[in-house]
Amino acid sequence: MKLKQLVQMIVGVFVSGTGCSEQSGAPAPQDVTSSDQLKACTPEDAAEYCRKAEAGDAAAQHVVGLLCMAGLHVRQSYEEAAEWYRKAAEQGYAKAQCNLGRCYVSGRGVEKNLKEAARLFRAAADQGYADAQSNLGVCYGNGLGVEKNEAEALKWYHSAAELGNVNARFNLGARYYTGRGVEKNEAEAVKWLRKAAQQRNEYARAALREMGETW
Repeated sequence: MKLKQLVQMIVGVFVSGTGCSEQSGAPAPQDVTSSDQLKACTPEDAAEYCRKAEAGDAAAQHVVGLLCMAGLHVRQSYEEAAEWYRKAAEQGYAKAQCNLGRCYVSGRGVEKNLKEAARLFRAAADQGYADAQSNLGVCYGNGLGVEKNEAEALKWYHSAAELGNVNARFNLGARYYTGRGVEKNEAEAVKWLRKAAQQRNEYARAALREMGETW
């Protein structure tokens, strides 16, 4: 498969807000920062998250949203997941803003609304949340909920890539290789694709193999 085809495949992928980036600093005490942590959640943990969520704790509200989305120790419900994300998002919680944005992209639990998705991604991106920055890059690169703007897409991909977001690193490398929205630069392409490949991104690895490069 040609690299340009890979770019078309990956460009529309929205990442979740459960830790797809290299994070700096310690997570909030009640937070879940990876899918493995979520799977390790016990019924007792879930009950405690629910108690804290009902008391208004934004991090716990976000986790309860994740639990509802997965149907883990609680009734599976996209609608309830979106509502818990919304409660946390309204408190300015970036991960919840990002995941609620994803709900508006997919239509899970809410009516599909790309403008609202982009607004939420922007709110979280402005707080420095890499996953949301990558998603905002997707929005600007494809005109999803915002006017298409390649310069803005590149800016947000670059910001997220610097923070360690693997999808942004792939998309940034692919843009430097194809010259989409930026002057072609194979050295920069290899740099960012290699970083994504080292994070086990199979699209980046396939792209590097096509280019005759290793990771």
